[in-house]
Amino acid sequence: MVDCGADLVVGQHSHCVGCEEHYKEGVIVYGQGNFIFDLWGNEFWKTGIVVKANFGEKMEIEYIPICRENKGSGLGDKDIIDGFMKRSEQIKQPGFINAEYEKYALSMIDEYLAMLSSNDGSEFSDARNAERAKTENLRANYHPTVLAALENLFRCEAHNELIQAALHSITQSGQHHEG
Repeated sequence: MVDCGADLVVGQHSHCVGCEEHYKEGVIVYGQGNFIFDLWGNEFWKTGIVVKANFGEKMEIEYIPICRENKGSGLGDKDIIDGFMKRSEQIKQPGFINAEYEKYALSMIDEYLAMLSSNDGSEFSDARNAERAKTENLRANYHPTVLAALENLFRCEAHNELIQAALHSITQSGQHHEG
């Protein structure tokens, strides 16, 4: 988008405060975190930033830290912005993004496997089965060929689209099992 003339690109959905990248004449913000999100107690789920941009002669950006507390959000502390700026420097290191992403993916796999292995919805309560994922080695319950097949289903664009279409159709039509 910057290559096409955008001065500022703000990406979202990561649910955690990301970082910024100065690219050519623009700025890319990767993740603002959450403004109000009532899931999990993890610090990354309780914090966010507001991006305040002034598009005058020269674009100026200010980052305002916010934090979810009790029943609302308020100003967060400087540590949120300090972490944002630190990650903004770290992403410049070769291999950093891939290594951190792999660590995060591995930290989440047991939770995802718990969701995939549930058929009664119990794994989607409160903390999305985080406690079970912490205490059980769910990977040991899956044969390596099953894990390889799951990887193929999620990586392959055709399989992925078919799964999404079928799940959407089932959930929208109410044809799922009520248990």
